[in-house]
Amino acid sequence: MSQPNVIEVSAPVPRFRDAYQTLLEEMRAVPADKLMIVNLDIPTAVTTVLGALPQIRAMRAQVMAMPQMDIARFDKLEAYTLAVGYANSLYLAASQPSESLEDLAAEGVTMRDLLVAEATTLSQRRLIDGQRLKELKGANGYRNLAVDLFTLAAMVREVWPTLGGKTTLQLSELDQAETLADKLLTSASKGLPSSRRPRRTASARLRCSFRHTTTCDGS
Repeated sequence: MSQPNVIEVSAPVPRFRDAYQTLLEEMRAVPADKLMIVNLDIPTAVTTVLGALPQIRAMRAQVMAMPQMDIARFDKLEAYTLAVGYANSLYLAASQPSESLEDLAAEGVTMRDLLVAEATTLSQRRLIDGQRLKELKGANGYRNLAVDLFTLAAMVREVWPTLGGKTTLQLSELDQAETLADKLLTSASKGLPSSRRPRRTASARLRCSFRHTTTCDGS
């Protein structure tokens, strides 16, 4: 008797990692003599830029009039910001003792519970489709937990402009959920040997920081 076909649905790639992977070759092309010491708090910079993106984009016409500004790089500011945030996470993960999968999972379950509670309230207000909540995978297993975190964050992001004060969630918490889900999947898979990680991740962090910083200051 033939077995039914099983369709394997791949986990969505969070936007931080997606931006990093998309821009990796561009970052590698930055000359070593152009790199700068990172002397700012990257998580704070990332949160600040992401929060100000609508106002920054509204100034595109004025930016285009600036002869020294590369408008193509200006249009990629969000991608640069996400990429440097992810590169910083890789650097920290390689430089510090690894967080156990069990600890990550426990943190993920707590975040999932928070997002489910908020999403349920929003569905009761008919602000999001409650049917999508029934399609969540559940917190049993690292992959299912990660997929649910991606899905819940995406659901809330889709309606974020319409929420106003109808949720206690912050955008930074959605970023945190995506990053946590990414860590879960990354930690559960095989990576580079730990002895090779710090050097490579430090270089990637510097190169991403260069693009992000020079785009922000227009140099």
